[in-house]
Amino acid sequence: MPSWIPFALFAIVASITPGPTNLLILHQGLHHGFRRTLPAVIGASLAAAALVLLVGLGLGQLLTSRPYASLALSWLGVVWLSWLAWRLFNRALALVLLLVAWWSVLMPG
Repeated sequence: MPSWIPFALFAIVASITPGPTNLLILHQGLHHGFRRTLPAVIGASLAAAALVLLVGLGLGQLLTSRPYASLALSWLGVVWLSWLAWRLFNRALALVLLLVAWWSVLMPG
């Protein structure tokens, strides 16, 4: 059996499985329509293509042969996700404070 057949089967199954990207696209499409969702679809496709390209160029082999590179990439991911969480928390806190300020105008006291 040619080696591309298992890869093609995996690619088909992975593309229709509802992962985080597919759920994001579904949510965007339902709430914002096709035209406003198209940039998210293009961005997700370009990100997936870039990941395949990086692995094809040897990033996967580099990460398996050099444990410190894998560890550094893991910590970079921790920092990135922590920064995103911090921004999300501050944005949610600002919205709560805005709502409290708005309600305090309506309720004298």
